Formats: sequence, C-alpha cells, structure tokens
Amino acid sequence: MDFNLLVETANQQQTEEAFIQLISEVQHLEEMFLLMSPGNKEVPFFGEEDNKNWMYVYTSYPQLEANAPLIFQESVQLHYVKIPTDELLPWLVQHQEHGVYGVRINEGPFGFWISLTDLRNLISESITTGESEDQLTITPNEEQ
Repeated sequence: MDFNLLVETANQQQTEEAFIQLISEVQHLEEMFLLMSPGNKEVPFFGEEDNKNWMYVYTSYPQLEANAPLIFQESVQLHYVKIPTDELLPWLVQHQEHGVYGVRINEGPFGFWISLTDLRNLISESITTGESEDQLTITPNEEQ
C-alpha cells in the first residue's frame, strides 16, 4: 500500500471518509514499526509537538528510514521494533493514561496523526460492528 499516495489523496479531499480510509489501511497492515528512544532502545520514543506528547510509528521500514531522522535535530542511531499491528494499536492506546495524546504515523512530509481517543474508538467500533466511529477526527501533518 502506498501510504504517501493515500495521505496526498486525503489532504486533497479533506473528507472524514478519506482519513478513515487511511486509518483503515493502517489497521490492515500485518506489522508496523515503533520508533524507540535513541538514548535507550528498550523504551519507545516520546516526542512533543504542538504542546502534546506523541508516539511515532511507521507503516514500513522504508518509511521509517526516510522519515524518522527528520524528527531529530542531530544524527542519531535509529532504534525500532517491528510489532504485529493488531497487538501494537491496542498497546498504543494504553499510553493515553500516561499522558500521551496520540500517534504520529510516518512522521514527515506524508505523515498523519490520530489521537489515542479516536484510535481507541476506532478499534472498539471495528471490533463490535466493523464500522467506523462517526466522531473520528484524523488530521494529516501540515507541510513541515
């Protein structure tokens, strides 16, 4: 799946359906890559943007390799773990009670984000009915 194209399409359409399609494609991935802290590869990387705490995941290794270095002001060794998506998404949601606002996916020019509240609702909704949550708000990253 070409997530850059999906993000570009979602940005052009600016519709809830386009962003729901984007997250739906994420949910169908077999695995994702969670960015770990450069200082301690045993701990996920937590970043602050827009006065909110975020976790960073990537849809593929090429996305991680191209975009993760953009997060850091200096050159660092990138650490990541590859996790099955159906295990990763619920695990990410648990971090809301520890002050994490959301997840930045493929952070970079074609990145997008979702709050953990919306991610939890989407996961719950897809489990119980297979349909998307009506109040879902997903926003692509602005040009950086």
